[in-house]
Amino acid sequence: MNENSIQDLFFLQNFISENTSAGGLTLEISDEIEKLWNEYKLATIENDCAIISADFGRLGSLVIRYIASIDEDKELKYKSGSYDYISVKTEQTKRILWTDYKNIEPYNRQGGLYCDGASFEYFGKPVVEKPEYREFIDEGKYPSNISFAVWGYQFNDFYKSITFGICIKKELVEEFVEKLRKIIGK
Repeated sequence: MNENSIQDLFFLQNFISENTSAGGLTLEISDEIEKLWNEYKLATIENDCAIISADFGRLGSLVIRYIASIDEDKELKYKSGSYDYISVKTEQTKRILWTDYKNIEPYNRQGGLYCDGASFEYFGKPVVEKPEYREFIDEGKYPSNISFAVWGYQFNDFYKSITFGICIKKELVEEFVEKLRKIIGK
């Protein structure tokens, strides 16, 4: 076995290990979250809304982008396993990361542990420290132009994790996140 093959195996092992440790949700919890998601999602991206990109199980992240403007209203498909690609101008971005105690920076992690490429230096100190996870929150109050995918709701039954995108009214973001936290015990 050559050096490249060993590195590829190490990467694959690390990928599977991280996604397995980050997962762990039940189908019943997923069903509750999907019901919540369906209650709050807007069918069309509009000015002055927010878009939440979620990728989590017991660990993972939420990235909340507050939209300042869009080029044109866009209807979202929200199909499982599919996405709509959008370009927007944001006024601020909030990142919530639930992670383990490994000292591996989010930008070197996989899936929800990637948290939009943030770093611990960027996040600062954890806002919650429990034996099973620590939570970081960052609120970047800077405008940006960004293009990204808004995913439909999907439960990964191998890793027991959830990914979704949701366009939501700005004034309902905190309410939605609090209800989501209650369902997943965060």
